[in-house]
Amino acid sequence: MTVKEKLPAASQRASRAADQPPVAERVTAGLTAKGSNALREIATLEQVNKTDAINRALRVYAHLLSKIEQGNEIVVRNPGTGVSEVIQFL
Repeated sequence: MTVKEKLPAASQRASRAADQPPVAERVTAGLTAKGSNALREIATLEQVNKTDAINRALRVYAHLLSKIEQGNEIVVRNPGTGVSEVIQFL
């Protein structure tokens, strides 16, 4: 048993909070099945918890939208084939 496992729940939260930036806002979201699967996939691929996966996804989405608003295109290119496709958000 580790030291953290012996601590009361409140102390565990405080310990984790010291490693994380402060929470600016708490939200509750109802995810569709596709959204839930995507969240699980992102968290697994990135080896982060669901909260971190959501925070990262929101920052990436905001960045991409900002680039589109500036007149840029988001392009994905397959380095093997050289084929490129423009990503559009609907």
